[in-house]
Amino acid sequence: MVDRSFLEELAALGWTYVEKPSIAAVYGLNCPPFGQGYRRKVIDQIVGATGLGVPFQAVRYESQTHTEYARIVTLRLSHPMPAFFVSLPDHPRPGIVGLQIPNSVGLLVVAEDADFGNAVLEVVQPALVRWAKSYAISLSIDGDSLVATGAPVAPDDLLAFVEALDDLAKAISEAPSLDRFVKPKPAALSFFERPTWFYRNRDDSIMAGAQISKAGFDHEAVDVIDIPERGLWFTGFTHRYKTRHSTGKSTTTQQHNDPIGQMLLPFRFGVFANKWNGYGDPLAFFGHDIDEYAFSSPDAVLATTIVTHLRDFLAGARLPAFVIDRDRVHIKPAAPTPAEFERLAWMFAEFFSLVPDFIWRDLGLPGNPVPRSLR
Repeated sequence: MVDRSFLEELAALGWTYVEKPSIAAVYGLNCPPFGQGYRRKVIDQIVGATGLGVPFQAVRYESQTHTEYARIVTLRLSHPMPAFFVSLPDHPRPGIVGLQIPNSVGLLVVAEDADFGNAVLEVVQPALVRWAKSYAISLSIDGDSLVATGAPVAPDDLLAFVEALDDLAKAISEAPSLDRFVKPKPAALSFFERPTWFYRNRDDSIMAGAQISKAGFDHEAVDVIDIPERGLWFTGFTHRYKTRHSTGKSTTTQQHNDPIGQMLLPFRFGVFANKWNGYGDPLAFFGHDIDEYAFSSPDAVLATTIVTHLRDFLAGARLPAFVIDRDRVHIKPAAPTPAEFERLAWMFAEFFSLVPDFIWRDLGLPGNPVPRSLR
């Protein structure tokens, strides 16, 4: 229960308190502490406008990688810009990556783009000096928002914090030198340095058509990541469900968390499987370089041609169990992590890009529809 006096203080300031906001409150925010980890949640939210009329919000936010009682404040900027971070050298914001920008005031300045970092620093340095007299420096530019962590909870203290931040936001938004630095922000939840990805805490709809265990109950698809890769679309998630076991004397419930990967293909391929039952007869291919695989296919000629032409790739790819079933790929990732999902998205795109053109022509296409990687 939220204290009534707290709500009255907020109302007197013209601010609104949202007790259980949607995760959409942080859509587009993609720099640490946002854009990282699973199980993201906005605990509560205060929305309002600064004395200069700039929209702001103060949220309590948590995720797998971030837990903090203090609020995070975001002020709207004039346009979306590249990532920029500034803090004291001994207290960098966890998870940041970028170019370190030298400066004469002893701050840790990290930016996605060196020219942008220098331009921002030139604009905000006087205001930063004023800010540092009252507050710890932990600021960032995240899309079209100026973000400050460690904001106080009490309304009067939060007001002072927001008004001090207002000067910095005004300087950034009104600086002509920053107009040329524009970078679109993600439309929803994404990952830091991977703005084309899409993240969802839960989306049970993707279980339709997926090859997952049907046993048990309380089936959920959680920690869902969509990764575009060369015209293909990889989706990784955790299939969470429960099973109940009885011994006659007692009953236990077991929680399962199965990593799942799948791709919906914009073309029709043949059937080709590895360590996946029910897709043709097992096929024997000899050599220590591919002895970790157990291929099968109802089309032995297709499978043999694929293995012959992609042998070097397969030897180094460490592909898990999978089945390519015409217009869909089902995969059993080693772990439900962003790094493993990214690896598999790239590997399977590379797999299709290496399939010879004559196979694609046999499948009715004029040539290979998947480009080779530039990496």
